[in-house]
Amino acid sequence: MTILAEIERAQDGALLARLAKAMDLSPIDARLALSAFCPAIARQLEARVTGDARAYDNLAALLDDGTGGDLLANSDALLGAETAEDGNAILADLYGACDAAVRAMREMAPRLPEMALLRLAAIAAALVLDAMVRNHARLSLAGAMPAASGGGLIGTILSSIVRGAVQGAMRQLAPRR
Repeated sequence: MTILAEIERAQDGALLARLAKAMDLSPIDARLALSAFCPAIARQLEARVTGDARAYDNLAALLDDGTGGDLLANSDALLGAETAEDGNAILADLYGACDAAVRAMREMAPRLPEMALLRLAAIAAALVLDAMVRNHARLSLAGAMPAASGGGLIGTILSSIVRGAVQGAMRQLAPRR
């Protein structure tokens, strides 16, 4: 399932409508923007963390607010200031600066009002990283036993887990044809 499909199904279909309303957009415009932003952010994320577990850990720590909340289940958290801050920090890390990220997003959604673009880009970044972290957690649980074998194999296995998590997130985020 793609992240966009997860967003559309979240909260019995009400999350996308709530996101659109909060951005003063139609649900169609919000969906189109997210369908452009999420795969682009996922590609940046993949490039950033491939072969660098520390980068993954640093990015994942941005979402760890201690609440253990699911962004898709809690629209108040998703639309909150903390998610915007986290999303902007993710974008700054992935694109080198938040301004560079905004320019990239602007090319994908040139008609989007500025405030909606800024908020949706930050939310998309948080959702993409959240999907990757959730996928990584599933893979880590599945691969926990082989990783305990030690030696240089641990690094290889961790790298494979991160690569698999990124690829899984990319598959989730890619638009369906």
